[in-house]
Amino acid sequence: MKTFQYHPIAFVNAAGMHASAFYTAIENSMLYAKPSKLDLSGFGDHHLQVQLEPLIPYDKTTRCLLLLENLIEQVVERETNFEHLVIVSNCLADDSDALSHIENRVNQLWPNLSEIKFIDSIKLDDLATLDDNTLLLGADSCIDLASIESIRQINPIQTQNGPLGVTVGEGGVAMLLSSSANMTASFDENEISQQLNLMSVGLEDMVIQAGQLSEQSIRKWFGTTAHLYKQTDDSVFEPDLIEAPCFNAIVGYSGEVDLLMALVLAESYIQNPVKPKDRVYICQHLDVGMQLLKIEPTNLKTY
Repeated sequence: MKTFQYHPIAFVNAAGMHASAFYTAIENSMLYAKPSKLDLSGFGDHHLQVQLEPLIPYDKTTRCLLLLENLIEQVVERETNFEHLVIVSNCLADDSDALSHIENRVNQLWPNLSEIKFIDSIKLDDLATLDDNTLLLGADSCIDLASIESIRQINPIQTQNGPLGVTVGEGGVAMLLSSSANMTASFDENEISQQLNLMSVGLEDMVIQAGQLSEQSIRKWFGTTAHLYKQTDDSVFEPDLIEAPCFNAIVGYSGEVDLLMALVLAESYIQNPVKPKDRVYICQHLDVGMQLLKIEPTNLKTY
């Protein structure tokens, strides 16, 4: 079992910048998605997207640059202490001026950092192997045509009248990875059925669905968890479904920071003052297979 400890410092998505607003948006299935002007099908069935209104006039690089700037401002405001900085900057990869701007900004604010690293993407294993006391900054926008075409090669895009697909969106996350952080995430690399057993997922649990969701991937999820609903005696069988919120259908799929956004949501459910949870799971839908994470308060970790 691999683990890492984290604490969300800041985030930006269609629900805003506060954990309570994010939680409320998902719990109430709020509608932020709007039809795009693009007609990908050619038959008038426009795809759905979630845009951040202040960013509408700008191209992808500028959108991501502004998102990173916003996150940096929030980190400074919260007086966060850290030694290493990792920036998920694939969205800026083709613009050396934008990369230089962020690097200069960071050097001005935090001149004594042990390390500043730019990476194209962040994977689950990366989160478990990054140095202690690392601040992770990431932003992405998937509403441009190139991003949409890339997603369409793997999964269908959500349209107004079509089946479940990927609702494209944008957002950013700042997260501290530290052994003293308040949340612990644990995961195993076995097949999903073994992960479910190892992490003791039950009908009473919540499993946040993350990644590029489609009708096929959700069917696979319910097929994998079907054994949890089997009747074990002669009593009347009226099972409750496992809570499985698909947050990307609400705030949009945010590409390289999608997993980080799911971790933010998991913490907001656990810390909710009205209905706090002892643990929350995340099911990350990958190109091949599914990956389960168990999230719980660090002082209550059970692995």
